[in-house]
Amino acid sequence: MEKLHYNAYLQGVVLVAAMGNNDNNTTMYPAGYPWVIAVGATNQNDQRVTGVGWGSNYGSHINVAAPGISEYSTRRSQNFGYFGGTSCATPMVSGVAGLIISQARDRGINFTNDDVKYLLEVSADDIVDPQDGAGVGWDAKTGYGRINSRKALELLNAPYTVTSQTVYSSNSQLVWGSHKHQFYNNAGLASGNYYGVKQYKVSGHVTFTFPYSLTPYVWIRDRESRGWNYANPNLELLWIKITNVTTTGFDYETVIYWIGSNSTGQSINKYWPGNSSSLQAKITYTVVGIPEPPSITVSPTTNNVGSVKADTYVSGSFVITNTGGTTLNLTI
Repeated sequence: MEKLHYNAYLQGVVLVAAMGNNDNNTTMYPAGYPWVIAVGATNQNDQRVTGVGWGSNYGSHINVAAPGISEYSTRRSQNFGYFGGTSCATPMVSGVAGLIISQARDRGINFTNDDVKYLLEVSADDIVDPQDGAGVGWDAKTGYGRINSRKALELLNAPYTVTSQTVYSSNSQLVWGSHKHQFYNNAGLASGNYYGVKQYKVSGHVTFTFPYSLTPYVWIRDRESRGWNYANPNLELLWIKITNVTTTGFDYETVIYWIGSNSTGQSINKYWPGNSSSLQAKITYTVVGIPEPPSITVSPTTNNVGSVKADTYVSGSFVITNTGGTTLNLTI
């Protein structure tokens, strides 16, 4: 069943699942898989649903929450009835995911299942829940918060822009020399122990193609990127850490492995992930934000105005030069 879900994810399917209703931190599957959007339930007070046999489960794998208490809804055989719990909250998230996909297509935005997941997270309303002691930001009780369909769709419309880029990096540092390392087959390297393994930290800085007025939202497209984490055993799941996000770029960190041989003594002598002869990480990211207005160079005929923003208004006679060198005589 795990492989079935993972293969669906690799084909671009958005997977959404309920956390469960045991009011504890028991991990239920498929919500426990990292490639699935795990959904908790909130009540009419915008708090996590609690109560034995009814309360919303919690844990380190939760992504978002949605209303999930006594909703009056359609049922089978042309009937109506009350429906609650995380199984009620989950289709609400699926519905917003569908709106995101539709809106992105209408806007000509190439959105992936990873983009849908992360847009749901960054657009969620953070819940500071006094009954759970859940603070600001992500927490194990409600994840990134209760979904907000309006905000999610607004982020796909002007003045926001959505841009996806890929960068490759070989900027590495050896952090663990030749040793035995265990891997589990989730990304092409067969499960087992490997020898002569070297672990490399790959890090660097990405500069956006243009600056933003405010710090934008940035996330990694997991399915399209290449880089694992430091863990041993290693599940071969994508891990790229983003830090220091500014209006002009961000820092990243991931791990690439050199694999010497397998447990039967067969030589591998390749870098993983990627089964490559060269050490190289692949960072594919999406950035959503409001671009900074472009600058134009204004050469006045009477006084020195200098460089101004496109939304700044001045008067006089000017020669305006764009970045291609074309000039325009203008009197305002």
